[in-house]
Amino acid sequence: MIELDERADGTRVDVQRGHPISLRLTENPTSGFRWRLDADGGPALTVVHDRFEPPARGASGAPGHHAWRFFAAAVGTAGVRLSYSRHGGAAARTLAFTVEVRA
Repeated sequence: MIELDERADGTRVDVQRGHPISLRLTENPTSGFRWRLDADGGPALTVVHDRFEPPARGASGAPGHHAWRFFAAAVGTAGVRLSYSRHGGAAARTLAFTVEVRA
């Protein structure tokens, strides 16, 4: 499995069809900010998992992580874009990367 984080921004990732990719980004919903998946890479990629992982117990207000798992479903080039913002607000951060799914 290919594992990505904030350092994936602006990169290109090569993966074989049928393999998973995980993406894990720091998120603090208690501040009102959440990651939003603006472009999911379809049809080459399919999102199979999208959830927030809270911080350790007793860490009130601390950031957790937002985690996605993608499945390389079809040969092709996939663009993935995310934005970090408060509901309805302008993006405070963006992240984008390209995935090349090969046979």
